Amino acid sequence: MPSRVARHLLIRLLPILALLTALATGARGANVVNLEWCSPSAPVRWGFGCTPADPAQGVHLRVASKSVLLTAARGGPGLPADWTVSLASDKEAVASGPTPLPAGTPIAGLFLLESDRSNAGVNSQGVLPVEWETWCVGATGECTPAGRAKASFPPVLELQDAAARGLVLVTIEGVGPNGPIEVTVDNPTWLPLWLDLPTGSALSVEGKDWIVGISPPFRMMKRQKTGMTVTAFPLDPVSGLAVPRRLNWGRRTHDAAPVVRDLSLGIEELRRKTKRGERKSGALERAEPFDFWPLVLKWATWKSVGKARPDLLELSVARLLAERTKQGDTVAATIEAGAAAAEVEEVAAALGGAVEVLKQAAIPLDQQAIQARFD
Repeated sequence: MPSRVARHLLIRLLPILALLTALATGARGANVVNLEWCSPSAPVRWGFGCTPADPAQGVHLRVASKSVLLTAARGGPGLPADWTVSLASDKEAVASGPTPLPAGTPIAGLFLLESDRSNAGVNSQGVLPVEWETWCVGATGECTPAGRAKASFPPVLELQDAAARGLVLVTIEGVGPNGPIEVTVDNPTWLPLWLDLPTGSALSVEGKDWIVGISPPFRMMKRQKTGMTVTAFPLDPVSGLAVPRRLNWGRRTHDAAPVVRDLSLGIEELRRKTKRGERKSGALERAEPFDFWPLVLKWATWKSVGKARPDLLELSVARLLAERTKQGDTVAATIEAGAAAAEVEEVAAALGGAVEVLKQAAIPLDQQAIQARFD
């Protein structure tokens, strides 16, 4: 069975592969609509891209499921400058403009829609997907030769809601005294399901509040059980070695959630700068990237909420390096704990500037956080 990452890549590549196959065989391709992300919290928000099979001056996207209504529509970051998006009805959104979209070219971020639901209901088999229909029009307003295409995607629910409704089984266990956590999800139904764990979600163990960083959704196949390590940590750090065996869901909205969201987005921005060659990484970041960024998020959050303890930061780094050295990591053995802790502090201090850059973007920070989870 392919891994969860492989399945995710396959889902993202299927529309492109279908289009390439059609072009290679000389057949006319179909219009393709691609769900890029969905936030199931009310109001439900969707991000869609499309690939027109013919040159198009208009793209129609209609929700075919009877139980789902559209409540708002606007253009996404990929909308051409001279195009607009509007609601034609509570079932249909239209993007149009004078400059034709080229045939066969994927347009990411074309539609941003809101609806009253993220699924079409529940039956004995599981949660029903929302059905969509799309078509393109030319300058005359007539449907292009490719005609209409239908699409559906796995329904999206918040993980906590799905667990509360008994649709899935969830266990949350600590991996370290200050995080991360291991989340195991069992989908016993006969239908695929995407489960979102929003940034800033609150957890609780023995009266202590924990909070979740950016986490990708659980893209569950039918009757599948899977686990994932997720960045999460207590808002009041602990110095002991006891690892919490089981964590529970906390209050729905935590005061620190916006702080964790913004700092998580700042981390994503710094990581993008590193990939573009605009930022130089330090020794600990290069040696232990999967552990480095959660450390940065924890330290920056603790400073923001007034719980920072420099002695605990260096202790955490020293424990990490000792553990990696014991596992045979020769690079970790050469890194000094004090210098590594200073590296974490320096990068955490740079998050504020990164967040200010993101605030200047046209996309609100809460939507950026949703997109970051689904990327």
